Amino acid sequence: MTKSLPGKKSVLVQIRDDANAKLFSPEYQADIQAITALSIANINADTAISIANQD
Repeated sequence: MTKSLPGKKSVLVQIRDDANAKLFSPEYQADIQAITALSIANINADTAISIANQD
């Protein structure tokens, strides 16, 4: 059984809140959109390769 660290929950809540604040802040939106576009392009390329390799 693991021991609970004092304040662990509040630290995790703070990390989550900070991450959400960054996620939805305008300064990060361009980066997030670029990463999303690259991820979609990667998935599309993988799909195209799979289709091309089918017999």
